[in-house]
Amino acid sequence: VTMVSAGVFQKARDRHAATIDRLEKMYTNQLSAHIALHILHTLQTGDIPKNIAGISQYLQSSLKKMPHAARYIDKFELHGLHVQYKPNLRRFPFKYFGPERSFFVLTHLFYRKGNFLSVFGRLLPPLNITEEEATILAQGIKRVLGLHPLYFFWTGIKQIIYVRFNKIFKQ
Repeated sequence: VTMVSAGVFQKARDRHAATIDRLEKMYTNQLSAHIALHILHTLQTGDIPKNIAGISQYLQSSLKKMPHAARYIDKFELHGLHVQYKPNLRRFPFKYFGPERSFFVLTHLFYRKGNFLSVFGRLLPPLNITEEEATILAQGIKRVLGLHPLYFFWTGIKQIIYVRFNKIFKQ
C-alpha cells in the first residue's frame, strides 16, 4: 500500500497524469485500501506507545511469576512487545537436542499446547494487544512450561524420527 499526501499526489498528477491514472486503475484494491485505513485509524485513535509500555510490563511481570520457566527457558527478554526466549540447554531434555531442535520442540509445543505462534525463540504480539489477550498468551506459556520434561523429550524424539523417516521415503 502506498499512501501520499494530497499535495504530493497533485504534484505527481500535474507532471505525469497518464501514469498516475494508469497506476490508479492497475492497482485498485478495495480490501487493501480498507486495511490501510483501519491501520491508520487504529494508530491515530489508540495510544500505541502507552499500550506497548503497559503490556510489556504486564508480560514481564507474568513471566517472572512462572515457577517452571527456568527448567526450560534460560531467559526471557522483552523489547517492547518483542519477546525473545532462549531454551535452557544445560538442562534435560534440551541438553540432548541442541539449540535448533530445542527451538523446534518449543515452537511446536507453544503452537499445539499454548495456542500461539512463536518462531525460533521469538513472539511478536500485535502492538494493540489488550491485557486480556496478553493474559491468554501468558497462560499459554505457563501451560507449556508446566509440562513434564519427558513430554518435551518425547516431542523432540518424535520430530527426529519424523524427519529421518521422511527422508527415507522421499528417496
